Amino acid sequence: MRRRAVLDANCLFGITGTDLLLRLAEADLFEPLWSKRILDEAFNALRRRGLQSDGLARRRAAMESAFPLAVVDGRAFIDQVPPGVDQADRHVVATAIAAGAGTIVTDNVRHFAPDELSSHRIAVTTLDGFLGAMFDADQNVVIAAVRSQAADTRNPPLDVTELTDRLARVAPAFAARMRESLGQ
Repeated sequence: MRRRAVLDANCLFGITGTDLLLRLAEADLFEPLWSKRILDEAFNALRRRGLQSDGLARRRAAMESAFPLAVVDGRAFIDQVPPGVDQADRHVVATAIAAGAGTIVTDNVRHFAPDELSSHRIAVTTLDGFLGAMFDADQNVVIAAVRSQAADTRNPPLDVTELTDRLARVAPAFAARMRESLGQ
């Protein structure tokens, strides 16, 4: 069975990391999950950064079309969220509980009281840690996804080294492993 992972809004923020995550999901390394609220948070933050609404709408529609089963409504599970979870992130944990997800991918690990989530069998990891776990699961698929992403990047065009440099901003340990594997 594929790993089921709830992607927190902060991991759906930057296009480079998001694109790689979704490519790995398309390659069946994991099943991405989110709630409407998680997507709203991610896209509202991007809008506040000045990204154009039409481009954001296309990006969201593409995500929802590519992963129609990713949206999970966890509102009925909010009362099962342990008290140590930050109030603003309780909905993310409720989504994970509702989906039966074993992982939450977030760069706000401290907000999630990882010790308290063990009773729900939910691990919390950073984007960097999650990409590293995907690399461990199938290095060849991950390398192929990075190569494909570099080949598809147009604005500006990037080679694998340049893409890996961009990934290093959000996932430095993963990028270091990629460089090592590629002999860079």
